[in-house]
Amino acid sequence: MAGDTLLRLQRSPAMTGLYARALLHKADGQAPLPELAIELDDQRVDVRHVQHYRHICGFTGQGPLPVSYPHMLAFPLHLALMTDKAFPFPLLGLVHVSNRIEQLRPLWPRENLRVRCYLGELRPHAKGQTFSIHSEIWSGRECCWRSESVNLFRGKPASGPQAVKQPVVDDALEGLQETTRWDLPGSLGRAYGRISGDLNPIHLHPLSAKLFGFERHIAHGMWLKARTLAKLLPVEERRAVQVAVEFKRPVFLPAELSLREAKRNEHKTAFALYSADGAELHLQGQLDYLR
Repeated sequence: MAGDTLLRLQRSPAMTGLYARALLHKADGQAPLPELAIELDDQRVDVRHVQHYRHICGFTGQGPLPVSYPHMLAFPLHLALMTDKAFPFPLLGLVHVSNRIEQLRPLWPRENLRVRCYLGELRPHAKGQTFSIHSEIWSGRECCWRSESVNLFRGKPASGPQAVKQPVVDDALEGLQETTRWDLPGSLGRAYGRISGDLNPIHLHPLSAKLFGFERHIAHGMWLKARTLAKLLPVEERRAVQVAVEFKRPVFLPAELSLREAKRNEHKTAFALYSADGAELHLQGQLDYLR
């Protein structure tokens, strides 16, 4: 459900200003989640930015936007929501725990788009509280793409009974076979941060990550998802798809990862990212063709 309070923007907010606001934002996780939505009309992607994104995530081709790319359009609005005065959590140090994307039809670089994001559900978690951000990309009167991102505020769990968790991924890990390995350099978080605008200190450097309780800096969850999609999907995916992932354990940089996958049927593929030795599961997901 969209929020009662709707903010309309004329242009995408400047990321530097939002991070400056985040540094000044005082929050303790005690206030309720506001019913807040934000909308941005008349957006066209920067073709050069799309090419930079393709390159760092491993996508090839020149056709429709990569399935995960619309998140780049929505992310500045996510920051605007999370730095609003009524938002109860500090932005810096939040951890992305799951993401679900539905591409209802492919989006093309020259389309005129409307981006809408709103805050969703707040739930107790064993390590604190989670909240959802919903995103929609519209072309005219048609919703073409939507997603739900769930983030964790680490701290004292909220009082009250634990909500029953609805799994983002419902497939088992049996039968997965390794298909490729990737070496992730220590500089990956900074490189992807420059492209995505996600400059959360937990991704940038070991010292900045330690300030938020991590032993080293960690890879962006949405890079892990995008890199996996670049391997799983055809060069120009034009069908309706849903891709859901759960981020199980952080990937400390540098790292070597093993991608494992299994085609369950003609409509579904299960996949997972493990450490190279198979000891740690970092990401679990599934790809479903909707029609």
